[in-house]
Amino acid sequence: MNPKDLYAHFYLGNIYQQSGLTNFAAESYKKVIEISPDYSWAYYNLASISYTNGDVEGAKEYLKLTIEYNSTDTEAYKLYTKICLKQGETDEILELLHSALDVEENGDLFYCLARVYKFIGEADEYYENLKSAINNQYTLTFPLDTVKQEFEYIKDKLGKDETIEPEKIMDEYDSDEEGEEDSSKEDEEEEEFSEDDSDEDEYSDESEEEYEEEDDENSEYEDEYSDDEFEEDGVDEEENSDENIDEDETSSDEYSEEEDEYEDDEYSEDDEDEQDEDEE
Repeated sequence: MNPKDLYAHFYLGNIYQQSGLTNFAAESYKKVIEISPDYSWAYYNLASISYTNGDVEGAKEYLKLTIEYNSTDTEAYKLYTKICLKQGETDEILELLHSALDVEENGDLFYCLARVYKFIGEADEYYENLKSAINNQYTLTFPLDTVKQEFEYIKDKLGKDETIEPEKIMDEYDSDEEGEEDSSKEDEEEEEFSEDDSDEDEYSDESEEEYEEEDDENSEYEDEYSDDEFEEDGVDEEENSDENIDEDETSSDEYSEEEDEYEDDEYSEDDEDEQDEDEE
């Protein structure tokens, strides 16, 4: 492997990370950063490894670098929000999320902001940001059904002039439902794919049978056609040979007649010469 190939080190780190070999993965990502110090994905993966290993402060430092080099990395904001809410540090993440949303609206960032306001008990802001998240659902990777359920819940609360209590522990959304939906979609896609395969097999069998029938018909036609041609050719050859024989015989007869005339002429001339000599 080329030691200066950052993509080789990065994808090797992915393989290590997916296999649970986080120490080897971290070393690969650090080599990527040595080659390209602004490669944000390497910082994010290092943050993820640090968070998994319980190094929360190390994860935050890597996330800050991720956002510094790529301010549109929503995954970095999502993980940063989770860490800050678990630590109860809301001021820092509020400032970070508002700064990002001032640049570009994003469904995931609106939902993160909504969860922060729910955490500190500000119902109106919680409601407004949930509404914005739903309005930007094309950039929303959180389960849409979960977001809508929360929206209806807080809407009902506000309609009754009720308030929400600040959370002492962050209430994370349940991702199992999303996973089940994804797996069911994969199963449906596999079933459709298998049905398509069976249809293609049936179609190929039918086409093969049709092709064989066409081959049989073509072969029969070719045999008949070749036999007819052969018979016609035979007749033509016989006619040609007869004509040639007749021509040859005619030409030979003509030749023989010419020879006979020539010999007769010669013979008569010789007789005349002999008579002249006798007279002399």
